Amino acid sequence: MIAIDRTPTAGEMATWLTDTSVPLAHRVLWRLLDESDVRIDELLALTVPDVALPARTLHIVESKEGPKDVSITA
Repeated sequence: MIAIDRTPTAGEMATWLTDTSVPLAHRVLWRLLDESDVRIDELLALTVPDVALPARTLHIVESKEGPKDVSITA
């Protein structure tokens, strides 16, 4: 398990995202947190239909600001 009490450096994030000993679901979550303005509670509330891979979009239903669509870069 990785525990950190500060914002990771770009190098640390790159290392973690390519570490195959870390489950893929965790790496995807970290990448989305790193590359979008989505909060952790919004990501954890996502369901499969909320993710539009061809459009590279997440449909956030449960948000403080109300429903929103967020583009994902990679």
